[in-house]
Amino acid sequence: MSISGPNWESCIFQASKLFCWEISSNCPPFFPAGAAVRWPTTPCRRSDLLRELAGSNRIELTVNLRSDETIFEFIRWLKVDELDEVPVHLAVAQARALFPATGQRVDYTLTMSHRRRIEVNARQNQLDRADRAARGDTDAVEIKITTKNQQDNNRPQNMWVWPGQRLVGAGHKVPKGCFVLVQSADEDKVVLDTGLILSHQHCSTSLRLSHALTFA
Repeated sequence: MSISGPNWESCIFQASKLFCWEISSNCPPFFPAGAAVRWPTTPCRRSDLLRELAGSNRIELTVNLRSDETIFEFIRWLKVDELDEVPVHLAVAQARALFPATGQRVDYTLTMSHRRRIEVNARQNQLDRADRAARGDTDAVEIKITTKNQQDNNRPQNMWVWPGQRLVGAGHKVPKGCFVLVQSADEDKVVLDTGLILSHQHCSTSLRLSHALTFA
């Protein structure tokens, strides 16, 4: 939250709670005029205004509960955008040592482009379908693109779906970024574990394969 303008002193906060936080290893806070200022060297931590708004409450989180500890410590060690940022060649060497290549298929691939997302998803979808067919599972149903006009770059693609498959929401009927499981699928509809029943057309607009996820 930022307060700016000539009349900010007249702002009144009623029945509200203000949470201020810092993520020192990710990015510095932004202040008016777009100037990035490093939190520890600014008076914000000693600001009487912020202390008053926060009710003199300050909590410091020191234990990682959001992700894998090894990955978390590796990313923190990189010190991205800091003065002592780890050189690329050392970072790559350390990454290869911590996360050696295996013969296993990865569950997820993060991509920078939607083109790459579609390529990875298509390949993995066909591999998974072939594996299921080899085991005697023949309940896969093909969902074909039914719309030609896409408002953003998150374009749909033809895909095979089956019970137990994990997909990701793309908006419309299913919230973006939310994982869902296919409960059943036939030539007319797809039923999700949330109880939502989708036509093939709605599947095409509302769901994406989740093997590759675009984060850019």
